Amino acid sequence: MNRVYLITERPSDAEILRKVLPKSAQERVQFVESKSDYDAESRAMSLLAEKRLPVVLVLNSRTNDESAIQQRKADLGYLLRTYSGSVPFKLAIAVPELEVIFFQDRSLIETLIGKALTDLEWKFAQRHPQELLDTLAEDKTALLAEILRLLSPETRQLLQQYPLIHEITTFLLEISIHQKSIEESAVPG
Repeated sequence: MNRVYLITERPSDAEILRKVLPKSAQERVQFVESKSDYDAESRAMSLLAEKRLPVVLVLNSRTNDESAIQQRKADLGYLLRTYSGSVPFKLAIAVPELEVIFFQDRSLIETLIGKALTDLEWKFAQRHPQELLDTLAEDKTALLAEILRLLSPETRQLLQQYPLIHEITTFLLEISIHQKSIEESAVPG
């Protein structure tokens, strides 16, 4: 069975995606957790060039500067195309960090963290979601684990509508369908 490598720059990003992406989109996914954005980029290029299997590279922009984000996408997209040849890949950049998906709905995040946010905290969260989570708990890892534990099927569906998650899901499902059709046509008889 062919695989799709989903590469993240942090283990926590992989954990979020494991919990949020639909199970049907994860059937052929092998998560690769990196230690930094540069490590993730390097792994993506290596996997595309050596394994010749599809890759989804999920990075955090760490900025809200649209021109800087577009430039990074263009530069990195060019490099990935150079290594991929005809192998499909998806570059997904979370603006500013993947945790922003939890802050698309104020009542959702307040329910998940068990605390009402002030207007100032809410505005700060839009631009720096990871930093806000850091300030809300002594142990951000434990807070994130609790948030993920509290996700209901309905909440997951809501989070799956976030454009970045939707794009990743669509790519994974398209690749899965394509790979299944190739496998079926290769079976004799």
